[in-house]
Order: sequence, then structure tokens, then C-alpha cells
Amino acid sequence: MPADIRHHQARACLQLTAWLDWLELEGKRPRTLHNYERYVALLLRLYPDVPFHLFTGDMISRALRSVPPRSRYIPRSIYKGWFEWGELQGHIEPNQNPMRRVPKMKAGMRRPVSLFNQAEVDLLCGLPIIDGALFAILFGCLLRRDDACRLQRRHINLDTMLMTLYEGKGGRDDQIPFGPKVAAAVADLDLLIRLDPDDHLWYRGVLNKSRKQRIGKTTFDRWYRRCIDDAGVRYLKPHTTRHTGHWILKHVEGLDLEERRLVLRHKSIDTTTRQYPVVDVHDVVLKRAGVPHV
Repeated sequence: MPADIRHHQARACLQLTAWLDWLELEGKRPRTLHNYERYVALLLRLYPDVPFHLFTGDMISRALRSVPPRSRYIPRSIYKGWFEWGELQGHIEPNQNPMRRVPKMKAGMRRPVSLFNQAEVDLLCGLPIIDGALFAILFGCLLRRDDACRLQRRHINLDTMLMTLYEGKGGRDDQIPFGPKVAAAVADLDLLIRLDPDDHLWYRGVLNKSRKQRIGKTTFDRWYRRCIDDAGVRYLKPHTTRHTGHWILKHVEGLDLEERRLVLRHKSIDTTTRQYPVVDVHDVVLKRAGVPHV
């Protein structure tokens, strides 16, 4: 829930609550619902006395102007979903959806993503076991932080070279094919600490010897920053390991676009090409340096 709850007094808050309940039943995650409420709250705080069916395109456009230009497409999409739901539920007369009178907006240009270079990857993966092995898994399987926090030894099959992620982004279960470096890292962990099937690879607490409890996000971030310091590399946020892992798949391992989509676990290849373009700035650097494109 947004910290500022003045929108709870708005006349249209009843429809907001009903819409969020609808989305929760559809399976939207709590973080997504929080973001939806936060953006609709901008509109309701500007017009607390306006009933849901009397919002106009001009009112919505005014609310959008309070958002940075490169991000305006996000609340516009959220408002569009809310008013389409209202039309479906009969709260708005047919063909009276105010979003038809709001300008369409394209996604702002994405900022270039800084990546770990190969020397930094080698330093992080070369940390003493256990840390080095865990970084090899992060880079090799393109794990999000939440994926890593949930990962247990039983989710990794060294015979089939597949990792299964349960309840990942969007609540989906996915399988990730991995290569020899990840297999070697898991085998090293098995040899060193004799992991049980229910053990978490990232586990809760240093003093707690049991690996049965998953690590929390804050503890994961502390572990990550300590490893960055120990390796002596520049700090880049944990999600950068996923972007860097994709670059390795593309330029070092030579996986094509569809193969990379599978490892990234994108439902649509459009997401892969939008977030990880077929040609990116690194391709141009390699080409101008005379390095053949992989």
C-alpha cells in the first residue's frame, strides 16, 4: 500500500479496490498490485471528488504530467487497464472510456546497461568456494535475486543439466538449461558442504548452520556486496549478473536469440529483443575492434 493513503477518501477508491481484488484473483503478485495502486493514487489525489464514471481524458493527462516523461507510458497502461475493467463491469457506459482521449505514449529510451567485464566475472567466480561457485551459478543461469533466494539443491539435476525454478516471475515454473561451468560449481558445493536435497544454496544467516531456511533479500544484498568488496571489483546491482550472463551466452557461447529467450525465461521473444536487443552497443564495439560477431 502507498505510504500516502489520502486516496482512500476519494470517491473512486471503491472501484480501485474492486479492480485490485479482481487482479489478485487473476494471479497478479502483491508487488504488481502495489505499483498499480501507487499510480492510480496519483489520479485520485488530484481529483478526490470525481466519481469513477466522470473522469475525463484531460484529468488523466494532467495526472500523467506529474510523472517523468520517459516513464509516463507505465501509468498510462495502468489507467487503461483500470478503465477497461470499469467498462467491462458496467461502471462506465459503452464507448465512454476516457482513455480514448488520452495521447498514446511510447516507452522512453532505455538507459544503457553497464555490465561486468570478463576480468570482473573471473574475479567474482574465482572467489573461494562457496562464494565463487554461487557467482558462477548467478552468471550461468541468469538468475534474478528472488530466484536465487528460493533455489534448493533438489531443483538442480546434474544428469539432465537442467535447473527448475518454482513460482518465478509471474508465478511461473520454468526450467533453465545450464552448461559445464554451472555443473562444476554445483558439484564443488556438493563435495565441500554435502548439500541435502532440501538445502538452499543461499541460506538464512551465518550463525544458522542449517540451510533449510531461505535467505532474505536484505541478507542476500549484504552477501553480494561483501563478495564485490572481496573480489575488488566495482559495485553493480545484483541484477547486472543476469545482463552480464546474457552477454556471455550471446558473445562467448554463441547462443541464438530463441535459445537465449529460453534461458532468460521470457514468455515472448519480443521481450528478449526489447530488453536485450539483437544488436547492441557491445556488438558495435566488437565490430569496430575487428572482432568477428558471434
